[in-house]
Amino acid sequence: MNIYKRELKIKYKSTIIFTVFMIFLIQISFLKYGSIVTLGGNAINEMMDKLPMILKAMYGMEGLDLASLSGYTAVVINFLVIIIALHGLFLGISHIGNELKNKTVDFLFVKPVLKRNIFLKKIFAGMTIIVLLNIIISFMLFITLKAEGSIQASFIFKSIIILLLADLFFYAMGIFLSVIAGKHSSRYGLILFFLLYFLSIFSKILKNISFLKAISPLDILSGYSIVKDFNMTSIIVVCIITILLIIGSLYKIEKTEYR
Repeated sequence: MNIYKRELKIKYKSTIIFTVFMIFLIQISFLKYGSIVTLGGNAINEMMDKLPMILKAMYGMEGLDLASLSGYTAVVINFLVIIIALHGLFLGISHIGNELKNKTVDFLFVKPVLKRNIFLKKIFAGMTIIVLLNIIISFMLFITLKAEGSIQASFIFKSIIILLLADLFFYAMGIFLSVIAGKHSSRYGLILFFLLYFLSIFSKILKNISFLKAISPLDILSGYSIVKDFNMTSIIVVCIITILLIIGSLYKIEKTEYR
């Protein structure tokens, strides 16, 4: 069977389930916005101000106005980024990690086809899933925001870019881990993800150490960056790292003998 179609066939059920879950999460999240409006903007912001800094940093609420649609959406985006980043990470890991776990990697790479070509087809299949998933999520986010009230087109565009890039960046990271760590890549992937998550928390708490934010992908790809600090240079750097991770993975695959 064609490798590209094989990957899509293996993952289409889990992708549909994940897509439905994301749509449900978006809808549920914005149901709460009506309650916030009813309660009153000042009241909710005063309540948030009383929370410990570490809690606000964990939930991505620091510096955001929850009474405004853009501020509330930024918090929702923070949650979506974390979930979609984990999706990308484990999708990338599955390309080689699952083959090693199921002991099918020997059969896959002894075929009379270049390993690079097999791996590229797996990557293209993964990217197809990511793009389709993000199109659906972006559409749902767009119609939900339009139903809630007026919001700038640039905000929606930035949200789409942030979500797509978070998925792609962690997807590339998962691919890289799968060829470096093999069957242990899921464990190392979780460890690395939580290290990056805690780095983003510390960058919010330790504001005087500015370089922490600059090296934290979950800070660059966050709801806060959409509202307050959308840095195109940082976005380009994340894109370059994503490409380098995939190139590095291809190089490693070519040099590794699977027997």
